[in-house]
Amino acid sequence: MRALAIITIVAGIACSTPPLQITLQLDDSPSASCGLTTDCQDIPLGCDPYLMLRIVDPTNPTDPDPPVNMCQALVLNTKHDLCSLYNVQVDANRDAPNKSMDVQVVLFNKSDLATSDDGDPVCPTNMQFAAASGYPLQGIVSGDGARNTPAIGGHAYWHPGDSEVVVKLGCTDLDRVSPVTCEQIPITNVHASIVDLDNPVASVSPSAAQSLVVSVGEPQAMITGYVFNEPGEQLVRTPEDPPGWHGDFSAVFQSSECIQVIDTSTAETTPTLTCQATSPESPIDATAVLLAKKSLQAILAAVGKTTVPDQGIVIGLVVDRDLKPKPGVTVIPSDGSVVVEYLNFNRTMRDGTSTSTSGMFVVEDTPYTTVFGASDGTTTIPDVPGGIVMGKVTIVMLRFP
Repeated sequence: MRALAIITIVAGIACSTPPLQITLQLDDSPSASCGLTTDCQDIPLGCDPYLMLRIVDPTNPTDPDPPVNMCQALVLNTKHDLCSLYNVQVDANRDAPNKSMDVQVVLFNKSDLATSDDGDPVCPTNMQFAAASGYPLQGIVSGDGARNTPAIGGHAYWHPGDSEVVVKLGCTDLDRVSPVTCEQIPITNVHASIVDLDNPVASVSPSAAQSLVVSVGEPQAMITGYVFNEPGEQLVRTPEDPPGWHGDFSAVFQSSECIQVIDTSTAETTPTLTCQATSPESPIDATAVLLAKKSLQAILAAVGKTTVPDQGIVIGLVVDRDLKPKPGVTVIPSDGSVVVEYLNFNRTMRDGTSTSTSGMFVVEDTPYTTVFGASDGTTTIPDVPGGIVMGKVTIVMLRFP
């Protein structure tokens, strides 16, 4: 049974070093009612799901202030599924006693929770779990009369010296957080065109388009860095010329959307991501960038590398209004500590403190949350999202008007 998600408690569990890791697993047995799946992508979420995570002394289970006492809205990923649990980060309130503790993880529909005098949802402190399965029991009504009906949950015991605790989750009342029964995820229409970084003026040719696999998604923060969840939502090529790709998806992008391009005509190709800020308007109309393997190898060699780093890399191009490389431009990352490396006219070495006639730059270490602007001394252009994503080449194209 593989891990559904990993939650790291970043401080305070009996002075544990390294921090306590909570590994969540879906129980695929019939009694768990999760549809015989262990894949979090198979369980869609809606209905304002709320996550309760408590680490509590089992001899005092109703403690109102245990070392970890989290009750908060679950931030949904782009697909609105149970993999959203990857987004959870937790701080401990205080050190736990050096004794066994009960780790409780339960997902609720917000409307099933009690509310404070300020109107904020309040998770139960009297959660009870079945002795045999470890799943939360239904029908336990709190003193204020709230139903507290758990949708998904489980618990397990942590013992002093453990660096990990595995919590198996059962689906006790999945309809409580199902978008089918309580809300509909909006449909997002996506249209993409693709240009080649070596010639951004024109779309890729129909023959080149035949070998491209194109998808859309949004990188998600993980413990190891930002990850583009494969395979993303795959787009279908349209019969038009120049080539285009489209798709309609039940996905919501939080802050950005990225088009991934994979060239299947070349062995050991590295996918590229071209990203833009999310707009409330639909459809999404994006231009993605293909980077030929030979060109990628040359750019990597110019910065002293032979392969794309595991954490990813950013390759950028500054162009004018006619999509031709623009020299004399300073690239401005939102993080002032980020080092921008400019390439010379033929992209064979680092050169200068602004773009050369190649318009090319490289950034080797900046998180995906970074945005890039640029200035030629007269005009400053708006920010474009970028940053490194695990195993990908993030393309940042900065176009002057």
